[in-house]
Amino acid sequence: MMRRLIWAGAFLIGLAGGAGAQQLSVRSGEHDGFSRLVIPYPRGTKWTIEDGDGGISLRASGGSFTYDIRDVFRLIPRNRVLSVVAGTDNNTLFIKTGEKIRSKAYQLDGGQVVIDFADAEAAPPGDVQSAGRIGIPEHLDLLWKNHLPLEDTDNIAQTGSPRGENPPNGSARVSAAERQLLESLSRAASQGLISVDPTRKIPKPATGSPLAEGDPADDGSLPIPLRSETVYDRDLDQENAYPRLLVNGQSCLPDDRFAVENWVTDDPPTDQLAERQNGLIGEFDRPDPAAVERLARLYIALGFGAEAKATLAAFDIGGAIARPLVYMADVIDGTPTPPDEPISHMAACDGKVALWAFMGGGLPADSGQIDVTAIQSSYSALPPQIRDILGPVLVERFLKIGQPDAAEAIRNALRRTSSAENAPLAIAQAQLLLASGQPLAAEESLSAAPVRNDLNSAQSLVLSVEARLMRGQAIDRKTRDDIAAQMHQTGASELGQRLRRALILAEGSVGGFDNAFDTLAGWPQEGLDDLRDQTLGDLIAQLGRVPDDLIFVRQMFTHRQVLQDAPLPAALRISLADRLSGLGFSAAAADILTATVRQTATGRLALARAAIAERDGAAALAHLDGLDGEAAAQLRAQAYLALGEHANAAALFRMLGDEQETARAAWRGASWDIVKDHGSDIERAVIEDATADNASDPIPTGPISRANALITRSQEERALLDRLLTAY
Repeated sequence: MMRRLIWAGAFLIGLAGGAGAQQLSVRSGEHDGFSRLVIPYPRGTKWTIEDGDGGISLRASGGSFTYDIRDVFRLIPRNRVLSVVAGTDNNTLFIKTGEKIRSKAYQLDGGQVVIDFADAEAAPPGDVQSAGRIGIPEHLDLLWKNHLPLEDTDNIAQTGSPRGENPPNGSARVSAAERQLLESLSRAASQGLISVDPTRKIPKPATGSPLAEGDPADDGSLPIPLRSETVYDRDLDQENAYPRLLVNGQSCLPDDRFAVENWVTDDPPTDQLAERQNGLIGEFDRPDPAAVERLARLYIALGFGAEAKATLAAFDIGGAIARPLVYMADVIDGTPTPPDEPISHMAACDGKVALWAFMGGGLPADSGQIDVTAIQSSYSALPPQIRDILGPVLVERFLKIGQPDAAEAIRNALRRTSSAENAPLAIAQAQLLLASGQPLAAEESLSAAPVRNDLNSAQSLVLSVEARLMRGQAIDRKTRDDIAAQMHQTGASELGQRLRRALILAEGSVGGFDNAFDTLAGWPQEGLDDLRDQTLGDLIAQLGRVPDDLIFVRQMFTHRQVLQDAPLPAALRISLADRLSGLGFSAAAADILTATVRQTATGRLALARAAIAERDGAAALAHLDGLDGEAAAQLRAQAYLALGEHANAAALFRMLGDEQETARAAWRGASWDIVKDHGSDIERAVIEDATADNASDPIPTGPISRANALITRSQEERALLDRLLTAY
């Protein structure tokens, strides 16, 4: 009871101290050459700035104000502005600046005070209010293509319409408005507030819309989508500012739809749930959409994606309210999101939606399709429990698109709020170590995390198997059983499919290819097709490395159709074909090479090797036609041997510097002169003996002497032949 009274007293004191005070959110913006702070005072507020030691002091009068400075450094670095501190009197703001930084302040018509900070040596930042009248930039005619040529602007000023014609509605005020708009756009463009990209187009408006029916010059797309947002709008973060327009014509969803950090408090979760579960039903027993949304948001912030979706479905809440929440719930639970969901295509936005779009959408072809800075900033603002859930997956996705620095930044953000035994941190660390080729260190990182029966343990198991496979180790039976149990628990989720991949490769590591292919056949029909194809390729690569030829051949023929249809790399197909050729299965080797692979130089070499194994020299020469290089020449020489053209083969081997093969081809072709030069000692001895001139040797006179001489010579020749046969 006493504790409640103390808290109540503190609360009342806080109310008394802040009574009548208006809270102002200090906004910031980083521009070319200067940093900007904007304090949104109401119209009529008086203010003064005083220079102090290491900074300035802003003091307002005419009201009582408090300052929200939490997001000041979200968009600007700490180089010109070092810190922003609110004073105790509610009306003062202390801004500490770096050395040799000067400031310039002015007030807008709406009361907002703008302070720009620039280097002392740099030119002062431009003041839009004091800028003089300017001309029309040359490139601005792109804005008026098929509408208003720039050369007619003077004519409009004189006649009220282009080229002296009457405006469509017969009113000169329309032309005057167009003229004023053109000048405003020209002014904004010269100040860098509008950028024009003539290559960008937005989709054609829907049939029946005024744009679709009213522009006869429309060629299927609107020329150059124009949207402007001044630096003041951005720095003020006005709610009515236009959202950013993506290349595909979509608008980025605002941050408040994804501000998870604002949906949860420090109170016990049970207390928060009890509070938000009250008042879900309003008048006439109808659900209160706002109350249901608050409860679903709390579930999201606590990491309960399935509960959030169930709450929205139970009260039949859909549309714009439910879509972002359902999408975020799927991301948290690791459930594949619909491929046509617009949110998944907003990873290039510069707001909080970028993180969720990147997490739930497909991997982009290049990093230019995402806003890495926005993703990192949004992740750092998440509650700890959501950072733990998303961190390892986010690290993995960054690594897959070739962004190791971004992945390391996420790991570091996770480390700042986690202990050394934190499982998500250990997982993120292991992912980075595996990506850098350090499987042993990755295993050590995973072993430091506590083992629990949760999703983190399942992720650790997947990474541990990957690390052991990288080291060439076989996966033991207990580990395979653990993977199977976790796989059945996680079902068709993304983590479940990664566990299925781990189990498939674990079975392959011990030669259990029948079990591996059976497990692969149970892959869910929808979702992560790329992971399935990668798993199949890795399994077949394991099969290609298995030392037992009997296992290799049996599996190759058992799953022959799967192998032929699989999206395997060309190098893997060629390796499998060469091994089949070497084992005498040349026809199967040729079948494993797809039409695309056969058209490549390496594929044609593999076909030639298969043909030579079949002693089909003519087919081998046909495959080698037009190919250059040492490998092609070696195969061409072997093809000549298969055709019995030993002289051509010997010539090619001699050109390649292979004396042993040169001598063998010459021996078979009875080219004794070549054998004398390139043959072995025994071959040269045989040739010399066969071609020796024995006419000068004395002929024994007696019959016994002649018989003994013949026996001796026969023994010498037999010894030469024995040596020759032994050599071959």
